[in-house]
Amino acid sequence: MRGILVAATAVCVLSGCVTPKFIANNMSGSVKDMREAFYAERSPQHAYAAAPGMLMQLDGFLVSSPDNEELLYRAAELNCSFAMTFLDMRDREWAAAEYLKGRDYALRGLSNLSPEMGEAIRSGDEAKVKAAAAKLGVKELPLLFFTGLCWGGYINATMDAGNAAELPVVEALMARALEIDETFYFGAGHVFFGMLNAGRSELLGGNLEKGREHFERALELTGGHLLPVKVHFARSYAVQKQDPELFVRLLNEVLDDPTPSPREWIVGNAAARQDAALLLEKISDLFSGFGAAGSEPAEEEVEDLDLD
Repeated sequence: MRGILVAATAVCVLSGCVTPKFIANNMSGSVKDMREAFYAERSPQHAYAAAPGMLMQLDGFLVSSPDNEELLYRAAELNCSFAMTFLDMRDREWAAAEYLKGRDYALRGLSNLSPEMGEAIRSGDEAKVKAAAAKLGVKELPLLFFTGLCWGGYINATMDAGNAAELPVVEALMARALEIDETFYFGAGHVFFGMLNAGRSELLGGNLEKGREHFERALELTGGHLLPVKVHFARSYAVQKQDPELFVRLLNEVLDDPTPSPREWIVGNAAARQDAALLLEKISDLFSGFGAAGSEPAEEEVEDLDLD
């Protein structure tokens, strides 16, 4: 049987019946390898420079095969990951564009898997979204999660009141994703809710202590060595609470962490160290009456990404 399939494929190739869609549909394995290489890259500069080309290649595959579930999932993940890792603190406009693209890819795939979920999201009705989300499970989790994560990133990057009105729908999506598997994507669901609660005042719906609990759970799930968690903890909870000592402690822990990173954390941890150094330089702007003295990273040179 295998020989027949190989022969049939060869005939198809020779006769010109291999279409761009056929090629795109057979790229899933290569896309997984691209993802692994991106996460394992030790040079943040190299990953930053290479990512746009990788993402454009994924865009091209999805032009050829617009409903390929695996490609939609990976395109959503990588657009969102690139924005979170490199753009949030440096280029909010570019970050918003990447988040929006990731959200649209994930939402397309999620709507294909669950037309009811897609319709509920398009309605903007929080109750309908919660009801539809309750029916989703492990199969739908990746696209559900990245619809919510990318959407939340887009709202945060734009700082637009109109977009912020969509936040209850996003919260419903992420709450269901957290119920299905709190460990998915390195516990990032807890980081999402940590930032959501700790990054805004109580008047705007924030809850500092609930945010702290989510960050602490994310640290517990990752053994405290996924360094972007501490960066987000510092820049949202510590700043909102106006706790400069916690801010400095968390960011110096990022700079001084000696633990070798798993392959999937290498580029994120390297970029987090650079973010930590940049945040420490801005401490006097973030905390009233607190100078930068004593906030310099201890005995470690952190090479900045020359992104300008």
